[in-house]
Amino acid sequence: MLHLLKRLPVAIAFLALTSCYQAGRPVAGVADAPPWFSLNFDEMLHEGDAAPEALSFCAVPQCPKPLVIGTLLVTGESADQLEAMLRHPERLAAELKRRAREPTLKRAAKPGTKQHIATATTVTPLQDGPAPGFTLTMARKEGKGRINATVLGWRDDEALHVVIAIGDDAEAVTESATRAAVSNKKSRQSGG
Repeated sequence: MLHLLKRLPVAIAFLALTSCYQAGRPVAGVADAPPWFSLNFDEMLHEGDAAPEALSFCAVPQCPKPLVIGTLLVTGESADQLEAMLRHPERLAAELKRRAREPTLKRAAKPGTKQHIATATTVTPLQDGPAPGFTLTMARKEGKGRINATVLGWRDDEALHVVIAIGDDAEAVTESATRAAVSNKKSRQSGG
């Protein structure tokens, strides 16, 4: 009985979210059926030069390798900056390493104090494949809290199309991002 009570807040949150859930367009290359879900976007989420297009996720317990994957359309100066990062991710790696040395606010610390949280970050370029990009792995130095991301992007006439996948399993994340990039490029070339 106690194990059911521990899950009650999660069940209530899930019911609250799903009661107002409105399915959105799935990321191309991702299943449009459970255990995958897609969120609907409206224009309120458009931020400067970047606009989300689609977001799909697969969560525990239905997914053995949970992840979230999204697509963005980026224009203007932001597209130029992001494209440079996709082609030269070593710049991102250097910036993340610099920031990792800075003290940051930590929830458990006294209010107003800063504490160093040691993290290990690895950025690996991905130049072979459907689009240039990189993989990113971040974890605390003691090995806890490992997260993996793959970011791929390609240009068309006026915009940079970006696929971002984030999850626990590095191989599943990169495979999903690659599949989505291939599907999105094909869909755009065929006018879909």
